[in-house]
Amino acid sequence: MGTASPRTKSTLLLYTDGLTEHRGQDLDATTSEAARRLAAAGSDTPVDEVLQHLAGTVAPAQPEAGTVLLAIRIAHLPPPTR
Repeated sequence: MGTASPRTKSTLLLYTDGLTEHRGQDLDATTSEAARRLAAAGSDTPVDEVLQHLAGTVAPAQPEAGTVLLAIRIAHLPPPTR
């Protein structure tokens, strides 16, 4: 398990396989497409709009599996304590 240090206004996206696993398409390509679209949305786009955009552009129109998206936006991080 890895660790990460999020920055203010970062967005963490959790999703099920219905978003990126499409029959006949490369998993790495669809995962990269989701990441590219998330980054392109920017941190000023409301989270609900980001999720609607991803669901409408990355997920297939008729997914074979259910698709669940959860986005968490880091609004503010307190200064590190020592």
